[in-house]
Amino acid sequence: MCLLVTPLLLGGGVVSAQPSWDEGESFDDFREEWNVWAESLPAEHRMQPDLRDAVERFNDDRDIELNEVLSDYPIFIFSDARPWGQDWEHIKSVREAYQKDLDRLLGVVRRPYLGAPIPTFDDDGRSGLGLPSDWVTTHSLDSVSPLRKASIYLRADAVYLAFNGEQKQAIDRFRLLEHLRQGTLELPGKIQCLVEFAMRAMQEETMVELVEYDPDLFSDTQLAEMQSIMQGHLAADYGHVFAFQQLLTHEDWRLQFHSVEFARTNAELRNLYHLAAKTYTDGYFGELLPMVMKPELDTDIPLATLKRQIKVQSRIFDAMMIDLAADPAIQRMPEINTAMVKHLSGRDASRFVPVFVDTGLWRSHLGLMHRYDYQTTNRIVVLSIYRHRARHDEWPASLAEIDPEVLPIPAIDLYSGEPLRYALVNNKPRLWALGVDRDDDGGRPVPREEDASNPGWNWFALGEWDAMSDEQRAEYDGDIPILY
Repeated sequence: MCLLVTPLLLGGGVVSAQPSWDEGESFDDFREEWNVWAESLPAEHRMQPDLRDAVERFNDDRDIELNEVLSDYPIFIFSDARPWGQDWEHIKSVREAYQKDLDRLLGVVRRPYLGAPIPTFDDDGRSGLGLPSDWVTTHSLDSVSPLRKASIYLRADAVYLAFNGEQKQAIDRFRLLEHLRQGTLELPGKIQCLVEFAMRAMQEETMVELVEYDPDLFSDTQLAEMQSIMQGHLAADYGHVFAFQQLLTHEDWRLQFHSVEFARTNAELRNLYHLAAKTYTDGYFGELLPMVMKPELDTDIPLATLKRQIKVQSRIFDAMMIDLAADPAIQRMPEINTAMVKHLSGRDASRFVPVFVDTGLWRSHLGLMHRYDYQTTNRIVVLSIYRHRARHDEWPASLAEIDPEVLPIPAIDLYSGEPLRYALVNNKPRLWALGVDRDDDGGRPVPREEDASNPGWNWFALGEWDAMSDEQRAEYDGDIPILY
């Protein structure tokens, strides 16, 4: 597995390339290599630690002073201010108060590397067994990190600039958001991947919100730039995230199986993993895979050896990689399901609960990856509709009427394989997808509880869908409105 290895050229010299973690190399050796690289980067090439400092500058006495005259704290105005929201009237004064800090943040975010070291025991001040995955999560600056906060400020600035007649600068902010998003995966892993997904979704949502609110805000060329960013999202290869996480998982297991401090007996390990596995057997994962085994969680059955755990997990990992590249619209059964039945079926499955837990996490992530690609595909088509309007001063009568270079991808529902549905209603465009039930309900949405995510975004392979009862399928009856 290889990470980015582009050498950094400095005045004729070369700073060591970003290290890769190779199979067989210990995590401690890799961490030492990584930290030497991170600390060798000159300040003007690494975001950390200046990113954290730049974000913290937004939290000082000005925050309290401004809150006395505004409807909310500045951070919430940066998060929520839109022309159609109540905080929009305050965004200018907040932006002026933090202009110098915003400029400083922009400079830091333009740097090529995140360049954060991986913490050690002494760095994080924790006691007990520290797992490599924990250290990498700390490095990643997770969901409450400066990365996420910086993205909030950049998105708010993009919105402000767009409505202030500075569309070119707004596009620049979206490009910086893209750079920041990619920085989250400098050291890949499950948590980093989830953070990257969330930043990607917020970035795309903001672009589409702006266009839907004011179709004349951006030119055709500028809309094409937004499309290009989204197309890059579809082209992203997350295989390196899987591969890196596999190495992390194996290192975690080695510590868990061999550390006297962590687990003195095999029974203690079983209790730990059985508790985690119960989350999946009782929850969403258990419902998702009705045809796949569930560990009986028999506490009298000892866990298989570490060597066997890694051997079985590696076979299932290969199946996950196949699923990652598969077409969700035609996939009859995920390879991971087949691999689990083959390698983890029957009472013996209780001996491989660590593998089951790791597989459960990644099976859920596969669904998330499909969902985000699904939404990105739909948004690219939405922008093509607005680009047609920008070119021809009218809405397209059908998707087939849109110029091929304006609609750069097939307007296909990623889940059903059917064309996206489109119609003009009262001279306003409507776009919808069939969703997981794969039939056309005329754009009627799948019912959902208030504040719950749309269940139509869940994905089931054809075999999984066929195995459901009529009652289960009824929960997903309806379409996915995209543009209404």
